[in-house]
Amino acid sequence: MTAVPRLTGLALAAALVFGAGSAHAARGLLAGLLARAPAAPGAAVSLGAGKLEGCLRTARDLDKTGAALDDAMSDVQRTAAEAMFLQYQNNAQLPALDSAGEQAKTDLGLRVARHDELSQKMKSQYAAYQKRQTDYEVAVAAFERDCAGTFSRADLDAAKLKLQIK
Repeated sequence: MTAVPRLTGLALAAALVFGAGSAHAARGLLAGLLARAPAAPGAAVSLGAGKLEGCLRTARDLDKTGAALDDAMSDVQRTAAEAMFLQYQNNAQLPALDSAGEQAKTDLGLRVARHDELSQKMKSQYAAYQKRQTDYEVAVAAFERDCAGTFSRADLDAAKLKLQIK
């Protein structure tokens, strides 16, 4: 039966997805930036008021994107879990299929069709997630590079007020 290799392939893909989904995208970049100590009064700063404001905006946006990526991975994992459950049911029924009644065969056919549907859904969800994850990682690296400098307490307070950050 051709469903068995497909089921086995999906199990492997689901295992990979579960492994890949264990890392959370959301990093708390805004909280990390706000927790950094400002430069001492009179010390040189590398992030002026405008640059710091941009960094705060970027950090807030990246935090939202990270949270959305975590939600997307949760969706992939839910799809994979349902597919794996169906695979388990189907594999358990296959040895007794020859002596099964028509209703059992119909039920198996429906589960195989649903499994195939979930397999396609998971592939597209995961492909979209991977693209967004890659873009996110590039943006985080740029943020970390561009916003690594020092800033003054006054510039931080002004930017927080302007952006309504508490």
